Amino acid sequence: MLSAALASLLAACTLPAAPAASDPAPQATADATAVAVAEAVASPAQPVVEAPAPAHPLQIAAEALMRKDTPQFDRYYADYAIGDLDRDGRDDIAVEYGIGEEGAMRHVANHVRMLMAREGGLQLVPDDGENLFGYCAALRGVVDGVLRVDELEACMVPFPKAIAHHRYEWSGQGLRQLDEESPEQRILSQLAEIETALREQRDEVLIRHLREHPLSIRPGAAPAPAVQGIDRSLFVDAPRREAFATAVERLRKAGLQLLGSDEWQATVRGRDASSSGEYRLQIDLSPDQGLIETDDASYVVDAEVMLEWPQRDGSHYHANFRLIEGELYLLDHNSDEV
Repeated sequence: MLSAALASLLAACTLPAAPAASDPAPQATADATAVAVAEAVASPAQPVVEAPAPAHPLQIAAEALMRKDTPQFDRYYADYAIGDLDRDGRDDIAVEYGIGEEGAMRHVANHVRMLMAREGGLQLVPDDGENLFGYCAALRGVVDGVLRVDELEACMVPFPKAIAHHRYEWSGQGLRQLDEESPEQRILSQLAEIETALREQRDEVLIRHLREHPLSIRPGAAPAPAVQGIDRSLFVDAPRREAFATAVERLRKAGLQLLGSDEWQATVRGRDASSSGEYRLQIDLSPDQGLIETDDASYVVDAEVMLEWPQRDGSHYHANFRLIEGELYLLDHNSDEV
């Protein structure tokens, strides 16, 4: 295939030129063109590399304050969660960073500091050096004034799984925990969120689940491209929307049963002619594919989820999700054979 530079040169060679007294001799023109083509082939045009998106201004300010307090705070890594925690109309920021012994190959623990927006600017909340949460924490963001934090099994594990999901609010001088969910409880609450969104036709909520993995929310990250290959008709077809919502409602009421150390299930039979058959929710907390690699990130899969409901023709419909960073993401959906 011709390079863009070579194609341009060849196209230019075919353009007719008006004769003029000052035109070079035909042989000289041909020689110059041959040299230019040879150079283009030897040095093809290089692809344009886009510069990374600039960091969020609040992140830049937070890093400056952190370096005054802890000069090498980002020696291992640093993540950020930005949002209005104290609901005063100004965004605040939480900073998570790795800590460890000098010379260690990687961090062996982590720490979280809070920086609150005040009249005089961003202020670092005093810290006594103790672990703010008492566990290895992964910041997941600030939503509606609530800080979401995942509890990881251990910081020193290369790709640790989340063993609990926490929510905090700002109360006076510090954070106050609102609730804690296990992975299976988080799956139920996520399904309930989807059910409510379906019944209220809140497509902006549904769209968050219609992708294979999270979009980057780190401040300064470039916008991620739309995820390809996901069949979004699960929530487009009206009867299927209603069937999904009904399945979630009935299975949540049925409750989960532990099948093994890492597997949960809920089942219930249909109550009328239009929905006779078995509804089933299957949760696997040790999925075969425990890690998803993308071009710029790696995501731990904390669970695989299968939701099944009966159809009028006697077959069943399946919707399969993955739990990643406390959110459900659609893997695929299909109908089995009758």
